[in-house]
Amino acid sequence: IVTHITGVVLNGDTKFSLPHMLNISIPNINAEYAVLALDREGIAISTKSACKAGQAVSHVVAKLGGPKWRAENTLRFSLGRETTENDLRRTQKALASIVSAMQARS
Repeated sequence: IVTHITGVVLNGDTKFSLPHMLNISIPNINAEYAVLALDREGIAISTKSACKAGQAVSHVVAKLGGPKWRAENTLRFSLGRETTENDLRRTQKALASIVSAMQARS
């Protein structure tokens, strides 16, 4: 999902994370806008866990440390049994386009 996007940071440990979850941070984006833009493309993702809706940052990613933008610009993808390779390619293409447009403006 994240190839062709500069500066992406994977949040979590690949050895101990759930195989159907992906949490990333991308510099110089507005995560909420990215969620809305992907929603217009028929792609549903979130910025953080539902129990923390309304908070400006992901408290879990903030605990990982690093620059402030990392906890502010998180995107969380949940994959299911029905998720196809075509879904992933479409998401990758849409996300790359949205991120490129946002980073060009910043």
